[in-house]
Amino acid sequence: KLENYLSLAYTYLNNNLADLNNVSEKIAETASNETNVFFPEGEIKDFRFITVYFNTLGYVIAVLIITITGLVITSFTTFEIRRRNIISKVSNNKFNLSLVSGTIVTSLIFVLLFGFLAFILFKELIFTKVGLLMLLNVLVYTIPIITLSYLISILTKNKMLISGLATVISLGAAFISGAFIPQNLLSQSVLNISKVFPMYFLIENNELLAVTNNFSFSNISSYYINLMIMIGFGIIYILIALIISRRKIKSES
Repeated sequence: KLENYLSLAYTYLNNNLADLNNVSEKIAETASNETNVFFPEGEIKDFRFITVYFNTLGYVIAVLIITITGLVITSFTTFEIRRRNIISKVSNNKFNLSLVSGTIVTSLIFVLLFGFLAFILFKELIFTKVGLLMLLNVLVYTIPIITLSYLISILTKNKMLISGLATVISLGAAFISGAFIPQNLLSQSVLNISKVFPMYFLIENNELLAVTNNFSFSNISSYYINLMIMIGFGIIYILIALIISRRKIKSES
């Protein structure tokens, strides 16, 4: 077509790739080149919606776990119950371990329910490598959320404050971590701030998995690094909670 010819001629002349004497030869040479197009084997799956689901799930799980388990733990750590534990045979560490264990069981129930919902909505995708790795990702993500809810319940016994903190922390983290607004649309400064929340690493993993075809360890090593970072958050939260809990018991006794 004349349009294509003139467009190529303009490109060559404008970029000094040819002159008026040989531009026709250059265009003819370009037109004679063959281009081989390869399509990946098998069915191409679209992971956009399941990625949005698991990204949003980071916010939902944070709100539910911090609110519900935080309120339950608060009920079991009142001054009266602590005073009874002081004179009982149950040590503080054992009591705290029991509370955390109960929280873990409750949180696992939430994850299983949302996993079942994902199976209903994305039955063709959930058992692919991407789907299973996203499930593992959200399962690991619950670890720091559980310990964060425990830490909050140790810091305050005000149930209204716990509910408020659950909303503020979860909603704030969701907006700056990419749960509601894609990470590629957020500024780097906002993303750097969001790295203080485990939700950022959950979403970064989901976005990585959605565009990955090669699942070798070297290719998705950042996925496993992010899992370790989320576990690290969980360890930090629980250590802080145990230190504060021990000091409170000493002051109360």
